[in-house]
Amino acid sequence: MAAFDFQQRRVLVTGAGQGIGRAIVDYLDSCNAKICAVDREPQTLNKIKQDIPSADTLCINLMDFESTATILNEYLENNEIHHLVNNAGVTRLASIGKIPLADYDFVFDVNVKSLINVTQLVVNQMVKKNIKEGSIVSISSQAGIIALQDHLVYAGSKGALNTMTKVMALELGPHNIRSNCVCPTVTNTAMAALAWPDELAKEFKAKIPLGRFAEPNEIAQPVAFLLSNLSSMITGAVIPVDGGYTAV
Repeated sequence: MAAFDFQQRRVLVTGAGQGIGRAIVDYLDSCNAKICAVDREPQTLNKIKQDIPSADTLCINLMDFESTATILNEYLENNEIHHLVNNAGVTRLASIGKIPLADYDFVFDVNVKSLINVTQLVVNQMVKKNIKEGSIVSISSQAGIIALQDHLVYAGSKGALNTMTKVMALELGPHNIRSNCVCPTVTNTAMAALAWPDELAKEFKAKIPLGRFAEPNEIAQPVAFLLSNLSSMITGAVIPVDGGYTAV
C-alpha cells in the first residue's frame, strides 16, 4: 500500500523510461498521481503507456532545447502540472587530464542546461496557472556531495544541481513552490550492473555503512515524500539517499 495520496495531481517525470525514473513513475502511479512521462526512447514510453494506460507520454530529446520548449509548452497550455521530477541525467567518467571536451559539454548540457530549460518551462506555467502547493524534486548524486575518483565532470554537474536546488527554493518560495533534491548512491539498475562489475561493486559496498547499493524504489519513496504535502515545510534540502556513504 502506498504511503501517499496525490489525489490525481499531475507529476511530470523526465528520464521516465527506465531505472530510477521508471521506479518513480510506478510508485507515483500507486500513489494515485496522474503521470506525464518524458523520455527520448519511444519504446520505453510505449511500455509505460501499456502498463499505465492513464499516463501521458511525451517523446522529447531534452538536448534539443527549442524542440523541448515547443512540445512542453503545447502540453502545458492544456494540462496543469503540480509537481516536477527532474530525473533525466547522464554520466561520463574520466580522470582529470584525460577528459574530452565532448564529455563535459554532453554532461552539462543534459544534467544542468536541459534541467534549467525544463524547470523554467514548467515553473512558468505553474505560476501562470496559480498552482497551489507545487513542488520540484531533482535527482542529484552522492557525487555532488563527496569526491569520487574519475567523477570530476559528473560531480561538477551534480554539485551545480545541489546549489541550483537552493536557489530555486529561494526564488520560488513566494509562489508556494518547493524545490528539493535527493542524492542517491549507486542504485541497482541495468545501467549500474554494467558500470559496477562484481569486484568493483564489492569494494565500493564495503565503504557504505549499510553495506549495499540502493534499490530503485528506495529512491522513489523519498522523492514521493518530498513532492507530497507531508514535506510542506521542506524546501532547499539536499538529501543523501546513500546508506550513509557521505556520512563517513
